[in-house]
Amino acid sequence: MSEYSDIIIAGAAVVLLSSWLCSLCLPLLLKTGPWNAVRTTRLLTLWALMPWITALWVCILLTHPQMAGAFFHAHCHDDVCGPHIPDIGHASVSGALLAAAITFVLALLLFSGARRLQKNHQRLQTIKMLSAKDRHNSYRLIESPLLLAWCSGLWKPRIILSRGLTQALSDEELQIVLLHEFNHALQRDNLMKLILAKASLLWFPPQRRRLLAHFAAACEQRCDEAAMAQGFTRQQVADVLQKLQSACDGSPGSQRHSTESGIRPATDGLFFSLILLVVQIAVFSYTAHPLLDMVFL
Repeated sequence: MSEYSDIIIAGAAVVLLSSWLCSLCLPLLLKTGPWNAVRTTRLLTLWALMPWITALWVCILLTHPQMAGAFFHAHCHDDVCGPHIPDIGHASVSGALLAAAITFVLALLLFSGARRLQKNHQRLQTIKMLSAKDRHNSYRLIESPLLLAWCSGLWKPRIILSRGLTQALSDEELQIVLLHEFNHALQRDNLMKLILAKASLLWFPPQRRRLLAHFAAACEQRCDEAAMAQGFTRQQVADVLQKLQSACDGSPGSQRHSTESGIRPATDGLFFSLILLVVQIAVFSYTAHPLLDMVFL
């Protein structure tokens, strides 16, 4: 463990600080929009993963200081003055203990995530047992008078519809619902929402909620647009949405909003994201090594 202490501590610190920075800068990113739904989901995914991408590059540059170039903070340890790897694990008991504590917390988080995945799988298996395939094997049908439609599962999403929904909607309306849900399945939105929720765990809570809400709304908008791409009008999609909302007020569809007017290219948002990523990698790579030495040596 001691030989990896510097990497573990530096990686954890960078993820934490970068998460706070991305959280604070999220409103600036959103001001460069609105973008279309597909670009919104991609930009927000990049933004949520940015702290982890930053930490990965900082750790790579720490362990390969010859690659760091100008990002390496020139300093000496006795007769060692060239690029070198920090080694606080052997020189600092507190550093080794902190690294062990961080590793333990990460192990707990991984265990918690694995348990959640197991419960989701069990829930999906229960739904599978209580439902039946439709005659075309395109979705599973549950016996319920409620108007229900959702995409369930992470790796292999399945479309679930209720008997009440299939009876209440016309064939055309049902096709709109299926196109919408199939787009959720095709894009693996459930998996992406889980990844974003875990990746932004260290964000400030208000901005984290804002990130996840914008991502969910963009997913719904993208799925509506997928239905319209098959020849349905915006009004037809809106009518089906209204019918479902009236049956179940406060459903995810209530987050949807039209951004057809005022759509901007995502170039500014992407440029801002890449600039912030490069700046973070440069600053954290330059300061990580001397800060580790100052705190633990």
